[in-house]
Amino acid sequence: MRPIGEAPYEDNVPGRFYIDKSCIDCGMCPTLAPHTFAESDDATHSYAHAQPTTDEEVAECEEAAAICPTHSVRADGEEVFGLKTTAGGHWRGRRQLPESCAGVCA
Repeated sequence: MRPIGEAPYEDNVPGRFYIDKSCIDCGMCPTLAPHTFAESDDATHSYAHAQPTTDEEVAECEEAAAICPTHSVRADGEEVFGLKTTAGGHWRGRRQLPESCAGVCA
């Protein structure tokens, strides 16, 4: 995993995937993973407006992270946002989620 880079944008939804402040708003991540990433209202950067809820959406986010020209798409949000996963790999964030969230926890 790449070391933690720039700070995340404040408009990211906490979770595994986020956009850091090195983003140049090339538009690649919202194109590849529109369920997770969007362009900011002021058109200066992209951000994570949601976290992926399916394996396909996770794969889209991983592809966006792999080809981001500035390495701004990050997948280390568990460290940055202080999140933990359950035994099944589902996210626990600021609220407690049931162990049986069936992969729809975000």
